[in-house]
Amino acid sequence: MNMEVQRNLDRYEEYTPKVDAQVVNQLQFRNYLRLAFVMAAAFLFAFFVNMKTLHAANQVDSAYEEDAKNAASGVEQMFVHQMIQELRKSVPENELIPKSQSERIFEAMLDQEYSQILTETGNFGIKDQVLAEITGKR
Repeated sequence: MNMEVQRNLDRYEEYTPKVDAQVVNQLQFRNYLRLAFVMAAAFLFAFFVNMKTLHAANQVDSAYEEDAKNAASGVEQMFVHQMIQELRKSVPENELIPKSQSERIFEAMLDQEYSQILTETGNFGIKDQVLAEITGKR
């Protein structure tokens, strides 16, 4: 069995072409160069995909922050509106001339406008607290 293996090895050496070391180095260099180009292309592709993802994430984050600001502003406006309604309830009504339904609706709408103006001009701090709670930034 050992002789047979040796004979096969001798035949293999006879039929294998003798390759110069310089040719092998050139082929290896070409393969390394191809590999470098492939890796560079993969890196650039990953880079641009990540840039698109980051850009999309930034757009989502800015849209989310805008929605969070609107929600926080709405909560502050609702709070101020409730406060104005409670303040109005604390003032006794005139028993001699009762208010009509239209006057009550008008007062409710007026209170809504007052609350909107107060939240736009005043700084109650409720909006900032709600925004910090929603976004998690304190």
